[in-house]
Amino acid sequence: MNVEFNRLRTFEQWEHASWTMETSFEEVAKAGFYATERFLEAKCHFCGATVYIGEQAVDIESKHRQLNPGCSFLLHPDRTDNVRSFDAAELKREECRLATFVNWPVAHISPPALAKAGFYYTFNSDQVKCAWCEGVIGQWEVGDDPFTEHQKFFPSCEKVIANGISSNPVLDSSIGIQPVKPPHAQHFSSLDSRIRTFENWTTGNIQDPERLAQAGFYYLGRADEVHCFHCDGGLRFWLADDDPWFEHARCFPKCQFVQLVKGQLFIENVQTQIKNSSGQQPSGGAQSTATMTLDEALSTEPVQLALSMGLNAGRIRAVTKRQLETTGQPFAQSQALIEAVLDGQIQDEELEPTTSSRMDRRIENEVSRLLWSAISSSTTPNLSSFNSTFAPSASSPVSEVRSSAEATSTEIAEAAAAVPEPASVLRRRSSSEAVKPGDEKTHRLEEENKRLKDARECKICMADEVGVVFCPCGHLVSCVQCAPAVTNCPVCRAIIKGRVRTFLS
Repeated sequence: MNVEFNRLRTFEQWEHASWTMETSFEEVAKAGFYATERFLEAKCHFCGATVYIGEQAVDIESKHRQLNPGCSFLLHPDRTDNVRSFDAAELKREECRLATFVNWPVAHISPPALAKAGFYYTFNSDQVKCAWCEGVIGQWEVGDDPFTEHQKFFPSCEKVIANGISSNPVLDSSIGIQPVKPPHAQHFSSLDSRIRTFENWTTGNIQDPERLAQAGFYYLGRADEVHCFHCDGGLRFWLADDDPWFEHARCFPKCQFVQLVKGQLFIENVQTQIKNSSGQQPSGGAQSTATMTLDEALSTEPVQLALSMGLNAGRIRAVTKRQLETTGQPFAQSQALIEAVLDGQIQDEELEPTTSSRMDRRIENEVSRLLWSAISSSTTPNLSSFNSTFAPSASSPVSEVRSSAEATSTEIAEAAAAVPEPASVLRRRSSSEAVKPGDEKTHRLEEENKRLKDARECKICMADEVGVVFCPCGHLVSCVQCAPAVTNCPVCRAIIKGRVRTFLS
């Protein structure tokens, strides 16, 4: 009766009376007592003291101390052979699972191996139970391996997957082999699942949700806070000029998703850049210290005035932050703030071409098309498409150039028609006419081209190019975005124990 679970089972004979009792059987068993043959009488396994459990609430521990204050279980419970019951969270710790293997009846199966595989003892014959999937396995035979049996009967168990990964040989990441670590949020491993979390994203004018999702982030639904699905690193207070990949590598350089997609060299360059920028000081001497926080600076009058004018909030935030970092003070006047925002906008945004320049390019493209058609064909070009394309309405600003455009195209067509067709063009046409549409060689080339395209296509999303080799099977079937979402190779179903970033040339 040194096992708490066994003591608790002795109270099953009193279940019909449990609804009238204010003291739970779990408390009594936890205090070291088990049920005797006499109704509502319990006995301590360690000192032999007996206590009557009535319908009134009883402080079982105080009663125990009154009966026998020198009980070893009361004085030093950790020095007794008591095996207490563990809750679900505790059973996910290997040392707690190992502690349950008291009086384990099977000599040829090691309790440490069972505990390492995720099992704890149920105190029923030789049956053990997984602390993750709650799968029960018993009737162990000589030669059985707890890891193998767990994977055979419960292949989708979280612990089985983790066991397969943790049992890897030590992989040398310096040669490009990345050991596999399960993502923190497995359900956000795919790019589409992360993009869907941004449905209520309210700061799209500052950061593009798709760029954030590609960098491994998903939206939590509050403010602009996002978390990485793999390392669970969180970022917020985004600025318009922030690069999600740069910020991810800056704040969480050990994230395996960043290492897989961008590479260790990218992370090292980011860290070096941050280190150099933090070590630099302005020419005036010491680094300026901001007198207020960014949030306080954003509540000043110049910033509020600029926001009321409709300027981009992200750009305002970025220039305000830059001003605090360089001078330690926010903008004192709204005019200086507005000029800084507009200067940044002029540098970043590309000016749209004017209507006249677009029309000029349109005319040039159409004339070039007609000229090429006239040279490569013996028939007179059909100018109806040109005329219909440039048939403006009465209010069109290009109506005044219509007659000149038509005259130019007519002259070009007449000149091209007068040019004799080169002999090489005739030979090319005659040879192409000789080739049959269903020519076998052409068909083989088309099939080969399709096969090569399929070979380079990710077999999971069917969109991006493959870029990750799975180890140890060696299959190249996934792109960098889909690779973290799979734990078994899609081709051979082998457990993935490592990944190698691959570049096709």
